[in-house]
Amino acid sequence: IDSIDPGTYLNLSTAYYQRKNYFKAIEKAILAARFNPNDGKAYATLGNSYYRTGNYDLAIENLKTSIARGFGEQEVWNTIGVSYFGKKDFPNAIAAFKKSTDLSPRDIVSLNNLGSAYGLAGNYELAMKAFRRSYAVDSLNKQTLYYLSVTYQNLKNQPLVRNISR
Repeated sequence: IDSIDPGTYLNLSTAYYQRKNYFKAIEKAILAARFNPNDGKAYATLGNSYYRTGNYDLAIENLKTSIARGFGEQEVWNTIGVSYFGKKDFPNAIAAFKKSTDLSPRDIVSLNNLGSAYGLAGNYELAMKAFRRSYAVDSLNKQTLYYLSVTYQNLKNQPLVRNISR
């Protein structure tokens, strides 16, 4: 392998990531970023790999660097949110999920993550709003239906969900 070719390191990092070998992915992504510090994809791979290993602080740092380098904003913001979520830092998770849903208003994963963060922060009204947006995108999404049911129960609106489309 050409030891100075950042593309080779990035390709190796991506391959390791896809095979769920996150520590090797980190190793190669660090090299890719070192040799090409403007490559946002290297930082995104690095951030996603750190997230998968539970190192949320380094995940957030590298994912934000990825955005600063112009790479993959919507999905990256969602992963930043999930990383804050993993730290139980719900205000920052909510802010990141809002950015993700602002960039892609119909992304069910980001909408459900936003609703979950609001719910765990105790703001059931805003959680319900996020889940209703997700429901409007796909009314058959099982995860959304589950979250709507739980949130309705937390709001004490009704013991069983009878009409979730209100």
